[in-house]
Amino acid sequence: MKGSAVLGTLGLALLVTALLLLAAWAGWQRLRPPPGGDQLTVHAVGDALPPFLGGLSPLEKQAAGFGVETLTLRSGGRKRRFHFYMPPAAKRGGATGVLLVLHGGGGNALQFAHAVGAVQMANTHGFVIVAPQGYGAWSWLTRRGGWNADSVTRLGAAEVRKVDDLGFLVDLIRFARFESGVAPGRVFAMGVSKGGMMAYRLACAAPDSIAAIAVVAGTFSTDLCPEGAPVALLHIHGSDDENVPLEGGRGLYSANGADWPPVARGLEIFKRANGCDSPAETTRPAPDTTCQSFRDAAGETRVQFCLVEGGGHAWPGVARTERQRRRGIYVSRDFDASRHIARFFLDH
Repeated sequence: MKGSAVLGTLGLALLVTALLLLAAWAGWQRLRPPPGGDQLTVHAVGDALPPFLGGLSPLEKQAAGFGVETLTLRSGGRKRRFHFYMPPAAKRGGATGVLLVLHGGGGNALQFAHAVGAVQMANTHGFVIVAPQGYGAWSWLTRRGGWNADSVTRLGAAEVRKVDDLGFLVDLIRFARFESGVAPGRVFAMGVSKGGMMAYRLACAAPDSIAAIAVVAGTFSTDLCPEGAPVALLHIHGSDDENVPLEGGRGLYSANGADWPPVARGLEIFKRANGCDSPAETTRPAPDTTCQSFRDAAGETRVQFCLVEGGGHAWPGVARTERQRRRGIYVSRDFDASRHIARFFLDH
């Protein structure tokens, strides 16, 4: 009798699981794949499954109320998750560009996009937002991960396992351009820390697909692109960054004792690639921030470096996290990095 009860319970559990999977599958919507090249299969994530089985998390459900879609696509042999937002102006054919938003190592795409005001940037300036989730050993459960930026110091599951993040981001660009009708020269990427390193890597690998990148608290971490790329660059860094030190090397909080190249290395490489031979023009957009701009032969600012005096490993203009408060990290409230980045992109 006990055996029958156990079998009955097991059968009921299997039936419920099958129904949940069926409901989730029915809730997915096939989106049109971009023409040309390999087709992309993109699905919307439904809320029939619980979060630990791949369904929408509470934050993703909340974001859906603001029009942010949680989607998946098959890229590099893996199912990858990303968030997509098209503002009302873009839906009417008024998109100013596609903006990739790249979180830091061990980060969550939606949390980062929310922190830096990506939706506000979209609504104000007409950007179509794509916030991809980096790969992690447990990213399907934790919604956290990192990037394979082909760094000299390989850190995290994405780099150790050589995940094809370049292919993933290029696929996302194809999808977003197809959905929004944005021209090739209006695609931008911004990232913090490891996400900034990934933005550098993307610019090098796909310069024809990227018009400009913005790197915050990152560095040019790869040695696979010694000549750089003719892609406009805005780099923002804190003078007291102890995760990715301004002068390079190991900081007090560098992940696993990573030895990072100096920020100046990437700046010099991209200045040469962009033909910036003129002297620096210095401005002070905030009391604690100084920016140096470098122009090409046509007089266009192609590389800009903004230094936050006393700034730590942070995105200037946002509220400090609890960890930053515990470590006494200074985060500028006078210099709004997101607003500065938006202006830089619109100029390019």
